[in-house]
Amino acid sequence: MAGGRRGRRRRARGLRPPFVGTQGEGNTYPGAVAPFGMIQLSPDTDKELWETASGYEYSDSSIIGFSLTHLNGTGIPDLGDILFTSAVGTPKFIPGSKARPDSGYRSPYSHGDESASPGYYRVRLRNSGVTVELTARTARGSSGSATRRATARSSSSI
Repeated sequence: MAGGRRGRRRRARGLRPPFVGTQGEGNTYPGAVAPFGMIQLSPDTDKELWETASGYEYSDSSIIGFSLTHLNGTGIPDLGDILFTSAVGTPKFIPGSKARPDSGYRSPYSHGDESASPGYYRVRLRNSGVTVELTARTARGSSGSATRRATARSSSSI
């Protein structure tokens, strides 16, 4: 058996940085995914434009939410199923526009508050202060968490 156990334990080298291809015509997403993973946890910045066929466009300044399924390089918006949002304050039930994200549950964010590595994604949403972390593992599944400040009015929506 070529490589055997020793070959499987080697750390992956040369993995592409998760943000490569997320701007312009790359149509990739930066979220957490594991090889042969059944879900691809990632943020969504738009769901209808060709530029956001993967659900995410680096040049967008707001996030609609985080969904479970994404495809790279399809050239047409697809999947983005089961969208999760997390907020502080009165719940909103429409996404709002890119021009006026506060008109809905869409949340502004900064790339300075965003990070990703293979199998991991993290962002702090600007208006609410909610920090979202997404992880993917090959053997134990994937997970997501939203950490928000203590308040009487916080919500998560599916």
